[in-house]
Amino acid sequence: MKRILIFSLIFMSISKASISQEKTIIGLTNTEISRLQKANPDVKFNLDNYNGAVPQYFNSVAEAQSYIDSVRNVILNLNTVPEQLIQLSSGTGKYAECGCGDYYAAYAGSAGMFSSFNMSFSYCNGGVSNASIGVNGFQIGWSLGSTASTYNGLYGCSAATATFVYWALSWTQTIHINWHFNPNICTYYYSLGNGPCGATIAN
Repeated sequence: MKRILIFSLIFMSISKASISQEKTIIGLTNTEISRLQKANPDVKFNLDNYNGAVPQYFNSVAEAQSYIDSVRNVILNLNTVPEQLIQLSSGTGKYAECGCGDYYAAYAGSAGMFSSFNMSFSYCNGGVSNASIGVNGFQIGWSLGSTASTYNGLYGCSAATATFVYWALSWTQTIHINWHFNPNICTYYYSLGNGPCGATIAN
């Protein structure tokens, strides 16, 4: 009886080891995928999203890591945009002074991963508040999480989690929009960058 139990345990151990070494649909074993996941916490593997028409198949962990690095590099370069400006409507005419109220910067372009985005915020008594990023359009594969904003007078910084999905792999990162509002000519300025907002905002 003891021998049967010992052989059963050995067989189960061998079966588990064998399963962990079987190659998945992307050419890597589950053990190799776990290793890559640990080394790249911003990347997720979802084999259920695999599409044979656009295969992602790797012959080695090194080949997969090279692919991950190349896509990450493209993503990081997409998310850096120098300062742009948008003329808002004051309700009384172009370049007129803006009073207290809620404002909406619509269809902002030249924003990297965004084909177009919008920003809503409130202004009164020399300060901005209640900012939120919305999306009019994304480049294919992107999605955006909820907004967290900080303020200092007429300056704000709004951060959100952006995720890029390409079949079995997805990349997640924090992006931020530094922005400020000039109520004298009702103009909104913004720049896009990677990472959280940080501790300070220009005044």
